[in-house]
Amino acid sequence: MKRWLALALLPVLLSGRQVTFHEAARAALEHNEELKSRELEVKRTNEEVRIAQAMGLGRASVGITAGYTNNPLHVFGSKLASHEASFADFGFDQFLANMSGLTTTTADSVLAIKPEKLNNPSPRLNIESSISYELPLFTGYKLTSARTMADLQRRANEIKLKHDRKLLVREVLNAYNGVVLAKEFIAALKIAKTATSGFVKMAKDFSDAGMALKSDILEAQSYEADVDAKMIEAEGQRDLALAYLRFLTGRDEIDDVTGYEDLSAQISSLASMKEKALENREDLAWMRLNVKTMKEKIRFESAENYPMVGLMAKYGFNDNGLTLSGKHDFYMLGLGVGYTLYDWGKRDAEIQKARIDYNKMALMESYMGKGIALEVEKAWIEYRSKEGALRQKEAALALAEEVLEQMRGRYQYSLITMSQLLLKQADAQRARAEVAKARYELIRAAADLAIAQGIEIVKD
Repeated sequence: MKRWLALALLPVLLSGRQVTFHEAARAALEHNEELKSRELEVKRTNEEVRIAQAMGLGRASVGITAGYTNNPLHVFGSKLASHEASFADFGFDQFLANMSGLTTTTADSVLAIKPEKLNNPSPRLNIESSISYELPLFTGYKLTSARTMADLQRRANEIKLKHDRKLLVREVLNAYNGVVLAKEFIAALKIAKTATSGFVKMAKDFSDAGMALKSDILEAQSYEADVDAKMIEAEGQRDLALAYLRFLTGRDEIDDVTGYEDLSAQISSLASMKEKALENREDLAWMRLNVKTMKEKIRFESAENYPMVGLMAKYGFNDNGLTLSGKHDFYMLGLGVGYTLYDWGKRDAEIQKARIDYNKMALMESYMGKGIALEVEKAWIEYRSKEGALRQKEAALALAEEVLEQMRGRYQYSLITMSQLLLKQADAQRARAEVAKARYELIRAAADLAIAQGIEIVKD
């Protein structure tokens, strides 16, 4: 039963789907692989922040070191470290063997004896197990600066990701409206097809009545074939736009869209749009964070002007086997202070380099702000131009359709030729295509203006 139900539903599951712009945009934000790779970059910077934070907390470690050697220095040192050294290890047995009848002369020879056990000890297994903790107490604010820079870059990457998401949405919008434009071309060509088919029929009827030449029929049929060719081309453009939309969204079942997504409601005065852009644009916010990072880099490089202070604590056991016995334990506390007196200008060069990078980034921020203001103004001028162009194209279409209707009547009364009628039909067809294109360009200009302002087109 379930198998038959699945087979019955298969055509439905495999069928295409019409989507709205917001459905397509959300699908792209969820499935686009390029965006996912950028999300991983943000996660990577989050880990870098954790690394910078961990460096300021020091390091705790445990270790076990085992060694087997007859090196006199290491053997005696390991016995001393495990609290097991005895006088015998110094070769006192040889010294005592020569103590009887000791005179001044023989005393010198005894002192010259090289103790066998001290110089040629038996090999010894030594195992040291310990736990240690190393903590940087003061690094000239270097670790503090490292944490600050890591956090600034984390925020910068998050903002950059948000900007990339908006750019992806704009690309989806252009692809989506591109499908609508192709559909409008197809609709306009269908109108032309209907009209041209009517001309062919009218020419045939007039020819049968002896009121038209056969050449009129051929001209109408030739024009009809040209409309069919344009229809195939428009359908190909629609399919290409749909394929690109499927690529962006990761949704292979999309085969149609609804009407245009128009963002013209977002338009206000030019001054307020520029101000909004400087507040909202993520790429400018990203640049500002990079400027702050470069400023902090100066402090980071200046750390060498201060002394470095570190603490080390260690506790462990040393014996010829694993042990936790207090007889073999040891501890060590250390405080280290270091300061670079002179490095032949390297420190000053690093600081100067950081200052140059900061000034360079600050200039880029200022330049970007001016560029964004110009981008908004350019998009605003483009929008107004496209708005005026659409009004003129619509007026031209109304006139072309009126003229075509008049010419149709004149042909019926044999006042004009079929060529003249088809010429006006071509004018009307061209006017419809130009109106469709002008409407698309106006909607695209409105979208570019919204993006230039940093407006959130699709919210998560």
